[in-house]
Amino acid sequence: MSGQPILPISQSRRGREARRAAEVDAAENVSSRANRRMIVECAALTLLGTPFYAWSWHVTDPDRAAIWTALGFAISYAGPFLRWVVHHTRTSETFN
Repeated sequence: MSGQPILPISQSRRGREARRAAEVDAAENVSSRANRRMIVECAALTLLGTPFYAWSWHVTDPDRAAIWTALGFAISYAGPFLRWVVHHTRTSETFN
């Protein structure tokens, strides 16, 4: 094969395509970072609710134990779910 390109492409077009590729790569990096951050926040919320469950087993008053259990449930399960919903609505093209 010869060293000649099959189709001649101008320098300006190469520059535009290189800039566009860099922009796409930067957008993917931002999206990937946001996804990782959301996953870490959801895991942290799940772990944060565990002491509330443990405290509900320690409390002897049934009414207070129910309150601590509900709080642990809200933090461990509802918190990550709502965080995921917020992340999804902010990043989804459907809602923009």
